[in-house]
Amino acid sequence: MAKIGVKKFLEFVQRSQLVDEDKLKESLLELKAQGDGKLPSDASGVAEHFVNAELLTTWHVEKLMKGKSKGFYLGKYKLLGHLGTGGMSTVYLAQHVLMDQKRAIKVLPQIGRAHV
Repeated sequence: MAKIGVKKFLEFVQRSQLVDEDKLKESLLELKAQGDGKLPSDASGVAEHFVNAELLTTWHVEKLMKGKSKGFYLGKYKLLGHLGTGGMSTVYLAQHVLMDQKRAIKVLPQIGRAHV
């Protein structure tokens, strides 16, 4: 898989809506200040900064680096990471967007409807 550039990574972060626009701008300014007015030349440097600032999780970064910017929300929950997969379901660590509480969310596979 080809590495994505900083510009493309930031595009995916914005599309995903995982980071509030103001927090994203603030974090990028901090990162530029650390780099003499420039962002790191590699997207992984930007990603590491976002993880350290607790704006993204490593799971988010893995998905974003693969070009995925959708599927991070399930109703009012922001998915934070994949906890496990079994024969009948997948379990994610999630955070309620309003109450700021973390929960494990079990997602069952979608089953096709039988036509009668």
